[in-house]
Amino acid sequence: MYSQIEKEEQYLEEQLANGEITNAEFNKEMRELQRDHRAAAEEAAQEAYDNVMGCW
Repeated sequence: MYSQIEKEEQYLEEQLANGEITNAEFNKEMRELQRDHRAAAEEAAQEAYDNVMGCW
């Protein structure tokens, strides 16, 4: 089973392979996807931290 980010990466790879997007567009989209994923991970980590520290 693929995660959402893996599905999006696979979709971009397929678009690139099929010539639907350029290599530059692929790289740009992958950077944006990585930024979004990093931001979501940081938000989840902050929520977990806040939940734990709220119990003290």
